[in-house]
Amino acid sequence: MLILELFLFIIFVLIVAIIVLYYLYRKEHILRIKKSKLAWQMGTNQAKGNITQVAGTFGLLAEYDYLYTLSAVSSQGIVDLIGIKGDHLDFIEIKSPNAPLTAHEKYLKDIIESGDLKVSYKIVEVDLSKFTIKVR
Repeated sequence: MLILELFLFIIFVLIVAIIVLYYLYRKEHILRIKKSKLAWQMGTNQAKGNITQVAGTFGLLAEYDYLYTLSAVSSQGIVDLIGIKGDHLDFIEIKSPNAPLTAHEKYLKDIIESGDLKVSYKIVEVDLSKFTIKVR
């Protein structure tokens, strides 16, 4: 009888261990799937943003006398384009519908709309032979 009880106890411990390992693996697997979906969505959002940026830039070419790209397709710039038409200068941020402004974009928009933005034109000279930078 002792051998049978020992055998049943070992079987019970193995079954419990298998169940615990299964749930741990399942939890890890679900976490990996969520991360994979998040990475996929982030890549999709980035690609959609890039396409929106390029399409928006091309769409604006005919509306301005001059259109300057300030930032390439990236998340680094505060403003995407500067457009000049006649004596009017526009700071242009291209966004998908319902996409919110970042804190920096909102700050720039607010100071422009309040009239507190002071604009100047600067020429920066860079002399590589002397490693100097100066504003003229």
